[in-house]
Amino acid sequence: MPRKSVLYAVLAALTAALALTAAKPALSAAAPIKIMPLGDSITAGPGCWRALLWDRLQRTGYTDIDFVGTQTGRGCSVQHDGDHEGHGGFSATGIADNDQLPPWLAATKPDIVLMHLGTNDMWDAGFQKMADRWYPALTKVLDGIIPPLPTPTPSPSPSPSPSASPTGGAGCSATYRVVSQWSGGFQGEVSVRNDTAAATSGWTATFGFGDGQQITQAWNATVSQSGAAVTGRNLSWNGGLPAGGSTSFGFLASWNGSNTAPVVTCRLG
Repeated sequence: MPRKSVLYAVLAALTAALALTAAKPALSAAAPIKIMPLGDSITAGPGCWRALLWDRLQRTGYTDIDFVGTQTGRGCSVQHDGDHEGHGGFSATGIADNDQLPPWLAATKPDIVLMHLGTNDMWDAGFQKMADRWYPALTKVLDGIIPPLPTPTPSPSPSPSPSASPTGGAGCSATYRVVSQWSGGFQGEVSVRNDTAAATSGWTATFGFGDGQQITQAWNATVSQSGAAVTGRNLSWNGGLPAGGSTSFGFLASWNGSNTAPVVTCRLG
């Protein structure tokens, strides 16, 4: 994975490398919202900021949530959901270089990721301060207030497989790229641009896989697949593109043998 790639939209770059990434949950009313605490030893153990945050969320009515991750436990005296993705000694660059994040996401399918990496160990008051910083940012997302997506910056690192050239029609252009690839799976991204002189209220992107790839998870768009054909449509909060404006959606998918980049077409409205 290129070091500058972002696997979900970053809500806030807090001091001491504190960040939150989120995709608007597309869940039924009965399904809890999955939240992944992601980080290093501060998250792994004892991880009391997780417990304090969970406790406050429960006490203030945010009970329809589920902390998720491939790790669990590492005791704190406050009762809490102990699942997490904390790994002692891990760094952001190491996780990116070793493509460790996509498999973690694929295993637990979180709707929201709380990422904290890069701060020296903290104890006692530090855990409470960290939980207090997370609470208002997280509850805004739980209340349906989605932060604006950051403008992506080009990465100098080459993609694992070729990206398709921009294509489109009716004043719309689209690009496809593989953000990260590992054995049997990969993360893809499709960008859509409004090339007209007027704002648009919606967009649709379509493409066809040629090597049997299958999408397993997507964010920032309603994505459907029928055979090789894939269609991505805007969500309610990212359909309006100003003149010259662009947005993107991402997905996880499986592959076997070859992973040829498809040609994407798009239309506005």
